Amino acid sequence: MPKKGRKGTGDRAAKGRRRRRRLIKYSLYYLMFLVFAVAAGVLLSLTVFFKLETIVARPQNPHYTEAELIRVSGITPGQNLLSIKSRRVEAALVDAFPYVEKADVRREFPAGIVIDVTIAKPVYALYDLGGYTLLSAGGRVLEAGIALPPEGVLVVTGMPAPDLVPGESLPASLSEKKGMLDYLREALLDVELEDIRLVDVSDRLDLKLFYGNCLVVQLGSESDLVQKLRMARYVIDETMSERTAGILYAAERPMGSIRPRNIFDPEIWPFPEELRGHHQALYAQARGAGIMPQEG
Repeated sequence: MPKKGRKGTGDRAAKGRRRRRRLIKYSLYYLMFLVFAVAAGVLLSLTVFFKLETIVARPQNPHYTEAELIRVSGITPGQNLLSIKSRRVEAALVDAFPYVEKADVRREFPAGIVIDVTIAKPVYALYDLGGYTLLSAGGRVLEAGIALPPEGVLVVTGMPAPDLVPGESLPASLSEKKGMLDYLREALLDVELEDIRLVDVSDRLDLKLFYGNCLVVQLGSESDLVQKLRMARYVIDETMSERTAGILYAAERPMGSIRPRNIFDPEIWPFPEELRGHHQALYAQARGAGIMPQEG
């Protein structure tokens, strides 16, 4: 009896080993089949399915055509959707087009690509002898060396910008003045003082504005800037007429009235000399030929 028991135990152990070997063999077959199925699915996805048919670039804008954006993206019909490197395409568009502030490439299955671009708006026009350089609010150079700035852009003097390249960011050497300029712009928006034709930031202790082609506003330093601008607007709203021209010393306490001056006199004009004739002509055009500001 003891010998028979040992034999039965041995048979059960052998059967267990055979069962485990079969399980391992089947598991390997299943794993091989799974790997093959996945590989086949990937191969079909990259060669047969998801062939690109439509490419859309938006929105329509005055700077770049849809065809230009698509060409630079490098995406062409017939490509596989899954093979397109979205981040690489987005970076290429931002690098190639100065006005493209941001790009977003999205797949639209089964056969489409949509390229959405964010178009930067010029906020500042930096004046230099070579013309105007347009900047976005974020400090991206949009255009350089243009003859005239677009309407609604803040024209800035006293911030030389030589050799700036469209598509690049403002150099670190100008970051301090850019910060001061942003602060001034936010203050102007806060008090809703519009029709600012020129801003001079040559000296951060002697900031100047040119309002409405007729009034030089002396702001002094950046301190209490919002309060100074709020009081300046009050004086402008309450005392200015169509014939008013002169200087307002906004840094004085208490703030006085507008002092009538011939602001286009070369001895008084505080902005670059080459801009004086242009603004003098605009003043005369708005108020009638031959009318010039008078001394008080």
